[in-house]
Amino acid sequence: MDEKLTPTLEGYLHAIYRIERQQKVARPKDISQAQNVASSTVTAALQSLAERGMVNSQPYELITLTGKGRERAEQ
Repeated sequence: MDEKLTPTLEGYLHAIYRIERQQKVARPKDISQAQNVASSTVTAALQSLAERGMVNSQPYELITLTGKGRERAEQ
């Protein structure tokens, strides 16, 4: 994969992956707690990851990794 991600976005991707493995889906609150950041920070990161096709994210919905996001997180 040649998609460039910042270390911060990589961290979010890995956090979502870990949460998904434990709970099947992630909520923004779960991600916020895992990353120890404010929910507004999570929202911005999710938006960026969604634009890159790495997560499925809609307001007030559960967060899941796309195939592309899962593959990247497993690397």
